[in-house]
Amino acid sequence: MSKKVIIIGGVAGGASCAARLRRLDEEAEILILERGDAVSFANCGLPYHLSGAIAKREALILQSPESLHSRFNLDVRLHATVTAIDRAAKTLTVQDTAGNRTYTEAYDVLVLSPGAEPVSPPIEGLAGASHIHRLRHLADMDGILAEIPQARHATVIGGGFIGLEVAENLRERGLDVALLEGSPQVLGPLDPEVVAPLHTELLSQGIDLRLETQVTGFADEGRTVHLNDGSSLETDFTVLAIGVRPESDLTKAAGLDLSDRGAILVNDQLQTSDPDIYAVGDAIQVRDFVLGYDTLVPLAGPANRQGKLVADHICGREVAYQGTLGSSVLKCFRLTAASCGNNEKTLKKMDLPYQALHLYPSDHAGYYPGANSLLLKVLYRPSDGALYGAQCVGHSEVHKTIDIIATAIYGGLSVYDLADLELCYAPPYSTAKAPVNFAGYVAQNVRDGLAIQPATCLDDLAADGAYILDVRTPAEYKAGHIKEATLIPLDDLRGRLDDLPKDRPIYIHCAIGLRGYYAARLLTQKGFDVVNLGGGFRLYSGLKNQLKARPLPAAPAPGPADQTAPTSLDLTGLRCPEPILEAARHLAAAPAGQPLRLVLPDSQVEEVRRYCTAQGASIEESRANGTTTLTVTPAGRTDQAPRGLAFVLYTADPKKITTALTLATSARAQGVPVDTVFAYWAIRSLAKSPDAGPFAGSNDLTTGLTRAADFLARFHMDPTDRLAGCLRRSLNKPSQPDLQAALDRARTAGVNLLACRTSMEAFRLTDGDLIDPAQPVDLNDYLNRSDRQTTLYI
Repeated sequence: MSKKVIIIGGVAGGASCAARLRRLDEEAEILILERGDAVSFANCGLPYHLSGAIAKREALILQSPESLHSRFNLDVRLHATVTAIDRAAKTLTVQDTAGNRTYTEAYDVLVLSPGAEPVSPPIEGLAGASHIHRLRHLADMDGILAEIPQARHATVIGGGFIGLEVAENLRERGLDVALLEGSPQVLGPLDPEVVAPLHTELLSQGIDLRLETQVTGFADEGRTVHLNDGSSLETDFTVLAIGVRPESDLTKAAGLDLSDRGAILVNDQLQTSDPDIYAVGDAIQVRDFVLGYDTLVPLAGPANRQGKLVADHICGREVAYQGTLGSSVLKCFRLTAASCGNNEKTLKKMDLPYQALHLYPSDHAGYYPGANSLLLKVLYRPSDGALYGAQCVGHSEVHKTIDIIATAIYGGLSVYDLADLELCYAPPYSTAKAPVNFAGYVAQNVRDGLAIQPATCLDDLAADGAYILDVRTPAEYKAGHIKEATLIPLDDLRGRLDDLPKDRPIYIHCAIGLRGYYAARLLTQKGFDVVNLGGGFRLYSGLKNQLKARPLPAAPAPGPADQTAPTSLDLTGLRCPEPILEAARHLAAAPAGQPLRLVLPDSQVEEVRRYCTAQGASIEESRANGTTTLTVTPAGRTDQAPRGLAFVLYTADPKKITTALTLATSARAQGVPVDTVFAYWAIRSLAKSPDAGPFAGSNDLTTGLTRAADFLARFHMDPTDRLAGCLRRSLNKPSQPDLQAALDRARTAGVNLLACRTSMEAFRLTDGDLIDPAQPVDLNDYLNRSDRQTTLYI
């Protein structure tokens, strides 16, 4: 005897259940009741028809009642709203809104696929406003499309998947768009540092992004939006996309069990509290696949899978829904963001032990055009490497990377197993060491003793006075750095080990973490306590500067035909830090006023732009196909101040210091800006009292030698080396009057007198011990920002 199965709701879950059921049982009577005007349409594609990316409306309609009847012998009824379920009689009350009639329909098995409906908060002016829209059905899309021709500005409320997609597509349509989000970030399933590039991208594309902004009311039918800061936003229409809730009112009326959040409760076979009634899709509560907690995951993929499983169980097959991983992907203008499993926010909330890895692997071979970095975050359990989840953002290969990790989670692989996966590779598509392989290697290094923390903690480390080591190049440092960090380039590190502390941890960072790893391995083997800051300065600065992006400039108008063509430099095939080093080298060699065109991967643009700006160059910018072209024009010298001159004095000899000051005074008299930096033994020349510091009260060389030993040890100098000669020269009194006169002349001429802060500390000198107007300065920071002067070392 055949069964009569009624499915309430079509689209992903209901339609897939009906089609699968027919493939398993040719005799079953299958009825789909859909209250809308389409039984199977691509609701995920609705935003893309707003911009015209999906040109034809009919392309969104996947199946019609006629096609489903012809192919699967399904009875599909549109405009059929179920108003009541009588579980005892196993009947439904159905209202035919098109035919204006009500009837009763009996069932043997009932499948609920009502989906989720947009949240409508109790905001003043919302109810009935004609210029406020939602986006769930084709009719909603049609309402928004009717607004666009006469509109210049649109407001989107909510920064989730739908909100971002609607904002992007309205902007692509040519509208000015304000995107309002009540929390500190868009796209909640991602952690803040991973979503930061999306904020930057939204702003650069001209989206008026307003975070931590709530709507308090509407006026003028939705054309005026009142905000929690007391201001108002004038707009032509508003799209409400602040989230969804399970549509379970019918289920509640039928007496079926619901969760505290109103979701339909189901067992592993997707049966409700009534075994003859199943439920699938956005309306049901599911179990998190990784950690087993109850959750809601309104995604099309799980709904399709659930519909098929229900059909199998109805036909007597053994099935069990294993839970939902929440794998998702989003396009945001030129970027793609994807995630699977649990984020760090959830792990912290559940107080679970975890390790977070932040990586910047290339999306394909660096020497193949168009390569860019991905930002990949992987979370796992330290004890055994079990994967909790992953997030990724970039220009390409993003969804592939997350799909691999999602598959690994379902297959029970650990993070360490990722290193052994054999994946497809060719230069246009990936790298020989794929991003997920890279994650596995880093996790193995952590397991084997490499201490690693995310570079997002740099501010906290600086506030705590930690020793922060920057192993990037001077050019990268000039483009941006944390002021508390000590710069020692990786290639110089072996020769400067004595400059590093052995009595406390050293926190190392580079641009993205790789050179930091090399430095960590070197220093660990030399007996230092080190921590590598994963993600490096790019992760830190990306989070710090995410809301400072500038809108993309309009394409520059073509110049005169005889205009000098810029020299072009393609830097897309270079790996970090080579793009910024090459840009710095060519910019330094370029004649003033001669444009230099730099073609860069988008992931390297910010560093190079900051460096060029610091050099006084003007920049024009354009972007296409994952690359950015910076047309950089070096600043001319004719209308600038003369190039500066700096004397860095390390000597203890008063005669040499006097000579340097005389030269400095002469240069300053010719209008040249001059700095004199006093370091090591020279610092004593800036002391008000010649007996200050470790020499205080010393009347003989032996006492001076003894009291200076501590000073020499702080600079890792051998106290038996040139100590005697240095001190004899520093205590040479006959030249002191000449030195004092030279200092007086330099001060009068306007020579800047600067004291090395580290040397002051070594000599126990305070700011009050310095002659006026000498000022303390951090020597490393000074040397790395003094790019427009000639520096002489004495």
